[in-house]
This record gives sequence, C-alpha cells and structure tokens, in this order.
Amino acid sequence: MEIKIIENKKDVVEIEFDDKTLPAVLVKELSKGGVDAYVYEKHPLFPGYRLHIAGEDPIKKLKKAINTIEGDWEEIKKELLKGLKGG
Repeated sequence: MEIKIIENKKDVVEIEFDDKTLPAVLVKELSKGGVDAYVYEKHPLFPGYRLHIAGEDPIKKLKKAINTIEGDWEEIKKELLKGLKGG
C-alpha cells in the first residue's frame, strides 16, 4: 500500500492512497464524529484516491479515527480467531 501526504496545513489534510478501502473506512469513522471528510479520485486515467479532511486540527481527528478503527479491528480479529479455534 502506498500512502502519500499531499497537503498538511493547519485546517486541511489531504492524503493519497493507491487503494480506496482504507480511505473509505476512515471517512466513515471521521463522519461519525462530525468531521468534514470525503474521498475522491484525482483523475480517472491516473489511479489514486485522495482523502480530504477539513476543520480544526484535522491531524488530531485523523489519529483518533485511526485508533478507533485499530481497536475495532482488534475486536474483529479476536472474535475470528476464537471462532476458528472452535471450528
């Protein structure tokens, strides 16, 4: 997975990913917290998905979303592994 910081300002962060999965999950989590975030393709002929986050301290909000997703993934992993042991 390639991740590239496109813009990192006080009130705007934009990150480019080579896959849409992670930015889509991040947008969903950020939106739950009322953060202005969206994903877009920079151009149909050039692959890449950009996550745009705007607002007060977007880096802090992004870190919080990442930590929440990481915690959710740990729960999913634990349940899956427990289920696989029994199967």
